[in-house]
Amino acid sequence: MKGKKTTPSPFWLGIMVVLSFGFGRGGEAVAANACQADDVCAPGDNPCVIAQNYDVAAGCTFDFGDRDVILQANKTLKISGCALPVSFQAGSLTTQSGSVINGRNAGGDCGADISISVNRDFTHDGELDVAGSAQPGLITVVAGGSVFSRGKWFANATTGDADGGSISLSVSGDVSFDRSTTIDLHGGGDATGGDFELAAAGNVTLNQTIDASGGNFDGGFITIEAGGTLTMATTRAVTLTASATGEGYGGEIDLLSGGDMTLANASFNGTIDLHGGGGFEGFAGDGGYLTLESGGNLILDAVTKVQGGSASDTGGYGGDVEIFSEGDIEITANLNLFGGGPDGDGGFLTIVAGEDLLLSQTVDLSGNGVDSGGGDADISAGATISITGSIDASGKSFGGGFVDIEASS
Repeated sequence: MKGKKTTPSPFWLGIMVVLSFGFGRGGEAVAANACQADDVCAPGDNPCVIAQNYDVAAGCTFDFGDRDVILQANKTLKISGCALPVSFQAGSLTTQSGSVINGRNAGGDCGADISISVNRDFTHDGELDVAGSAQPGLITVVAGGSVFSRGKWFANATTGDADGGSISLSVSGDVSFDRSTTIDLHGGGDATGGDFELAAAGNVTLNQTIDASGGNFDGGFITIEAGGTLTMATTRAVTLTASATGEGYGGEIDLLSGGDMTLANASFNGTIDLHGGGGFEGFAGDGGYLTLESGGNLILDAVTKVQGGSASDTGGYGGDVEIFSEGDIEITANLNLFGGGPDGDGGFLTIVAGEDLLLSQTVDLSGNGVDSGGGDADISAGATISITGSIDASGKSFGGGFVDIEASS
């Protein structure tokens, strides 16, 4: 027997519409589309709080004028496409913890390009992600104030044959990175590492590891330039790596400061890693290139790894290290520039101190293997030189290297 057919009243229809609007299958919130500032908050809202998830197409520009903008905790802007950049322009921008600007594989296998330009500060506690399986993307930040980052940064390759991506920051004030996770720009095993560039007019404090390592086609690049002081590893151990695997050469790291430079300390370890690859089909890679330049005093308490790799047929040569300071230099951790076996020569070391120089640990420029030569060291200071550690520039059949030490007083 059929029951009586009933029709919901208009009241209940309204309730059902309200309950179902904005939700997809399983009750999950459906992201709306957004491509300009007015899509995410009213024109007069200041601060503008982005309080829901949005889908964003490549090429969109969010121009908030001089307003303060907050990407609320646990909200996501998901980018689709990587042919054109997605731009954010504001007075200031804050990404709260758990928020994500997600450009990972935005174009299927390529990471998005994200551009952030603020008149004042950029405070980053969320996540910026432009990783890609074929081509990671680019993150660009221009700040008229300072950058305070306790967030996540991803511009890495997710497959073995993709190069690392790029992260670039140009900042008029200070910069602070402070998080236990890695700023990740690594390339795949058959590729090159990524490119990290930071230029700040103020002080830079680095308490977050940066990985621009690569594979058979060499490590990447890390460049940090501070107009004021440059300090590394004050709250946790930190590693800067542009090393390589396979037959790849180590990449390049350049650290420059207008004021004092302090790289690690007795409480928190530091590592600067540019070692050559450990061999592919019998051939290893050379160590990379490191430049440290300080307008004040320089303390290097981070272990430096610029050695060549070892392989069955041909070892890599040690890399090049140049250290300059207008004030004192204290090197209180090992400098490794040795060659890799079976026939890698030692590397090249230049140290120039404007005032006093202290070397208290091991400097290893030795060649490795029967057919190797030692490396060279050119060390000078405007005042005194104190060496309480050791310098090894020994070689084998191609002879030892050269060590030249000159103190003005």
